[in-house]
Amino acid sequence: MAEVYRTQGLLVQAVMAYRQSLQLASQQGLFSGKLSSLLRLALLALGPCMANVPGSEWKDLVLEATTEALKLGPCPVAQLLQALLQFSLKMGARETRRLLERIVYPSGPGYPETVASVARWYLLRHLHAKDDLELMDTLLDQARAVKDKRLLEFHGRLCP
Repeated sequence: MAEVYRTQGLLVQAVMAYRQSLQLASQQGLFSGKLSSLLRLALLALGPCMANVPGSEWKDLVLEATTEALKLGPCPVAQLLQALLQFSLKMGARETRRLLERIVYPSGPGYPETVASVARWYLLRHLHAKDDLELMDTLLDQARAVKDKRLLEFHGRLCP
């Protein structure tokens, strides 16, 4: 039901539907249902943040949902959503780079490639805006190593 509301632009109703599914999953002890509801809720709330909708309700909802998801255990998607929220709020901030780098250059086991690829794309945008050529070169070397052709093409468009 939440997706129907979302596609019709009824975001508040979609939030309520996701909260109901989260409550039901919690009552039934369904880990995957809880995690799925939290991540969908965070992703839904991230949209208005990326579109610079005024107010803090959407930002707070992203943080609440991702924090709860991370309490359930390691969750690369929740970390990515937090990094994207930071990117949408302060693209040029050091914290933005730090959050994205934590995903792109993990110290422990790697992240799923899709998550890492999205993080690389936003990190490249951040580094390009900061005109940080040295870190861009490091990122591009890493992209070549993992054969991320999309990032290399994107870089070619940013820096013809």
